Order: sequence, then structure tokens, then C-alpha cells
Amino acid sequence: MPTEADFLGAAALFEDAVDVLQPISGSISGALGSQVVTGGQLTLELEAFLAQTTATCGLDADALIELAGQCRYRADIVAGYAAELARYQLGMNSYAWSYDRWLVQLRDYEADPSRTDHPGRRPTPPTRPRPPARWVEV
Repeated sequence: MPTEADFLGAAALFEDAVDVLQPISGSISGALGSQVVTGGQLTLELEAFLAQTTATCGLDADALIELAGQCRYRADIVAGYAAELARYQLGMNSYAWSYDRWLVQLRDYEADPSRTDHPGRRPTPPTRPRPPARWVEV
């Protein structure tokens, strides 16, 4: 499963690819010089091909920009889940300390109820956060 870094790396690659697909524009003679191709059927066909290529590159660039945005969105979701897990781990550390302390107090109470008060209810562990989607990996 992709991690936050994987999603961010993919987004950067998609954005770099957009730079490669900058739309080609202008006329054939403007791109290649007036002595190369002028007039006739070949110029018309090359101009049509150039127009089609420009349009296709524009559509591909739009799709890549959308994919990069989706990758960044998913990276944000993974980062949010990682933060939730970090808070959970802190809660578990606190719970472990509280539980150990409670257990010592309970054993002291069970050994001699007249010497100490009952420690109360057992501490409750924090609830582990659920992944927001199956593709989330931390």
C-alpha cells in the first residue's frame, strides 16, 4: 500500500510530466522555419496533426494535474491517520503507566484491605483509530 511519501512522490512525478507536455503551439513554418515546409497538402496535414497533438497534450496535462491532486489528497489522509496513531500511542503509554500503578494499588489492597483504599475501577485503554480507507498505510 502506498505511504504518504509514496503519494507525494507520485504527485511530484505527475506534475513534472505536465511540464513535459506543455502544449505545442504555432505554425509549422514558425516551428521549423519558412524554408522547410510551405503551403500545399503536407502543410495542411502537418498543421492538423499539430493541432490534434496540442489538444491531446492539453487533455493529458489536465489528467496528470488531476492525478497529482488526488495523490496529494490521499497523502493528507495518510498524514492525518498517522497523527491519530501517534496520539493513540501516547494514550497507550499513559494507559500502560496508569494500569501498572492501578495494579500495584489493587494488589496492596487485596493483601491488606485495612491498610489502603480500593484503587477504584481499572483504567480504560484508548480506542485504536480505524484506518479511513483500505489503501491507507503508515
